[in-house]
Amino acid sequence: MYAAMPQPKLLIATGNPGKMREYRDLLRAVPYQLVSLSDMGITDEVEETGVTFYENAALKTSGYAALSGLLTLADDSGLEVDALGGAPGVYSARYGELPDAPRQETRRPRPQFQRIQFLDGRRRRERWYDPGSD
Repeated sequence: MYAAMPQPKLLIATGNPGKMREYRDLLRAVPYQLVSLSDMGITDEVEETGVTFYENAALKTSGYAALSGLLTLADDSGLEVDALGGAPGVYSARYGELPDAPRQETRRPRPQFQRIQFLDGRRRRERWYDPGSD
């Protein structure tokens, strides 16, 4: 009789429990044990210096793969507001922060967001860009 082979691990480069649940549901048929950054004890943040969602996802994938030694899957998403020319886009996570403030500190509204409250509905459209939802 043969012992069952353990499933290889696939690192999902997120610390967000909600996103992890979505990935577990989406990838339930994949023959890998899905693990998160916190499951692996990874607290380092990979710098997202890309100018597109794709570039940031690629940076996170390669960065966390190097840190963990595991096959890694990452994504990037953000808010795009038509009236702001698609901003904040890839900068969504940092948009509205105080200069040089840690990510978790209190945020202040930006003048760009205050301006859009006076625009008509068509120009105020926004969308959450998530490459996985295309």
